[in-house]
Amino acid sequence: MKEIKEYNGGLVQERMDTYEPGWIRVKFVDSGTYLYLEGPEIQEVASFLGATQTERVFKEGGKFRERRKKYGLHLWFDFYVGEEQPLTRSMSTLMEWPQIEVAELIPLARQTTKAEAFFSAWHPKYTSYAPGNSSVGGIPFNDPLIIRQWHYFNDGSTTSSVAGADANILPAWEVTTGNPSVIVAVIDGGIDFNHPDLAANMWVNPHEIPGNGEDDDDNGYVDDIYGYRFGKDGLINPSGEILPMDHGSHCAGVIGAVSNNGMGLAGIGGGNGDPSTGVRLMSCQTYVPDPAYPEDPYGNSKSTSQTPDAFAYAADNGAVIANCSFSYGGTSLSAAYKAGIDYFVDNAGTDENGNQTGPMRGGLMVAAAGNDGQEITKYPASYEKCISVAYSMSNYLVSPSSNYGPYVDITAPGGATSSSYAPGRVGGVFSTIPMQSRNYNVEQGYSYKSGTSMAAPHVAGIAALVLSAALENDISMNVEKLRNILERSCWDIYRYNDQKYAGGLGHGQIDAGFALQILLGDDDQPVETPQNLQTTTGTYQIQVSWLVPRDYFGNPVVSTEAYIGLRDLKDVDLTNLPAGIKKTSIQNNKAVGDTEEMVFSDLSPGTSYYFALIAIDRQKQWSEPLFFSAKTQPADDPSEPIEEGGFTVYPNPVKDHLFISFAEKYLGKKVEIQILNAIGHCVYSDEMQGSIEPYKIGVKRMAAGVYTVILKHYEEENHFTIIKH
Repeated sequence: MKEIKEYNGGLVQERMDTYEPGWIRVKFVDSGTYLYLEGPEIQEVASFLGATQTERVFKEGGKFRERRKKYGLHLWFDFYVGEEQPLTRSMSTLMEWPQIEVAELIPLARQTTKAEAFFSAWHPKYTSYAPGNSSVGGIPFNDPLIIRQWHYFNDGSTTSSVAGADANILPAWEVTTGNPSVIVAVIDGGIDFNHPDLAANMWVNPHEIPGNGEDDDDNGYVDDIYGYRFGKDGLINPSGEILPMDHGSHCAGVIGAVSNNGMGLAGIGGGNGDPSTGVRLMSCQTYVPDPAYPEDPYGNSKSTSQTPDAFAYAADNGAVIANCSFSYGGTSLSAAYKAGIDYFVDNAGTDENGNQTGPMRGGLMVAAAGNDGQEITKYPASYEKCISVAYSMSNYLVSPSSNYGPYVDITAPGGATSSSYAPGRVGGVFSTIPMQSRNYNVEQGYSYKSGTSMAAPHVAGIAALVLSAALENDISMNVEKLRNILERSCWDIYRYNDQKYAGGLGHGQIDAGFALQILLGDDDQPVETPQNLQTTTGTYQIQVSWLVPRDYFGNPVVSTEAYIGLRDLKDVDLTNLPAGIKKTSIQNNKAVGDTEEMVFSDLSPGTSYYFALIAIDRQKQWSEPLFFSAKTQPADDPSEPIEEGGFTVYPNPVKDHLFISFAEKYLGKKVEIQILNAIGHCVYSDEMQGSIEPYKIGVKRMAAGVYTVILKHYEEENHFTIIKH
């Protein structure tokens, strides 16, 4: 099938800033022969277009050449035709050629978000965390700045924060802190590979000799020591040496900054201080300093054209997880991007012969959903083979800047800007930036950033922990299983957010601790049952109180469900309630051990009610039910309620309100009611449904006298005589 990728249709010419100016990308039809830059097929197209420069999209790949050829990567070429030529016209003409399969523009993206200086001073309540003392605050590491990483463990002490609004990293660290066999490709700006908090966890190509200008390991890339910088020849310089950038270094720090080394902060998969621990970071640089913004070469960057090749490089060189904290708009995914992603997903973790060499066969792609604050499609995140990540703040709310929609798979902490709250500020995600970058009034080499770009590496880092734990516990893993664990770990963030986000935040917010539980088969851990039950009864109500229980991790449960009925609930299926059993739910915003209460009103006097209380945690796991019963007090009026045919009418005499209660046989059934005065005129009529709650009628305005109450259920009819005072 032939494709012309124009993305925004007729808007392409108006939005040329979103594409590489002057370049056309072409995929040739596979004729079975290998295509070379100097070959006649390429030269014919270059001549037709008047191209002054021609480049491969994907390098030949050295020893991986045959595998790349199998995936058609050798068929992609870029042609520079100049910025004056109408590109879409040339593309349309090319598509008439039988040897051309795809013609598309090259997406161009810019990163211009500066690092943020929020929380530049230590908050006095930070002392509730004690680095290096796992018994206080639960932090097992001695990194002094770890106390700023609320996104790992949030106790609610920072400005505008709510306890528990985090990625729940601490319980995961009790299982693993990362394994060096797990390599994560950071497809972004370059990582500062000399950063003292990153260097020890950088992936180092074991078979490449630095600086000799040769491809020692025959992977198709020269001097790729910590990864590679992808771009056209002549861009800055063609050596492929990594240029440190703020954005890529920040994402890398979240995934794998060195932990427990007595300096800086911790990465999710950063190890425990032992050099044999911690995941490894591969720098696949696809963003370089943006000449349009020369005042900050580390913070402002633009994408390079060879991003698709970065996916293939990551797969060929050992990465099994890729973090893509970038996005671009349009109506479809670039066909070249799709080719690169498919190659990574299929081939990561294997050698050139298809033998598994990594911790799993295949690659997991994580991508940022974008920061437009809209339900909008962005790529590559919306491609089904990617995990698309939205971002939340430190108070359970989704950031107003985060994109959302049906293509989002997971939400993760991503920080917030000062404009997200009023009043007050909340910090962004705290991580590493290049040591030579400006410090933005924070520590040199560290700063805050916010966005889906910061949320995505939380997911990639947690994925790396799960894969590390699988490797260390001899558990077989594949991409589908890993993705399933990440999605199942998520908890319900929707209940905290506006209805406009319904269905647009994926499976919910990721939970590292629960992800490790799922992996190890401990995902059905008990939630504590409500304790210290107290009941206080009145004539028409029952007040119930209990102490807030804890979940498996010691966090307070998020809600409690209460069931009430007129019969014992121990044999009732609480997931499929019969008529007459009512369920009420309350959200919990209190700490473990605090008193919570519910009041059940409009009950019948002198009646026994049966209850069940169930505590629910973030993963919607239930506690064992707490069953109990309580009886309302008799009515204060000395007269007896009138009981007949399964109905009870009270009080009698009546002054302000008349109540009608129902026997179990009428629960959920339709009942007609009429009240007639002494001469037979109807003064009240209604239709109701039998419920465990009495039906309440206001009679205060009725004249004093004798009335007849008629209750009718189909052919059954019951009459009651009452006196109105």
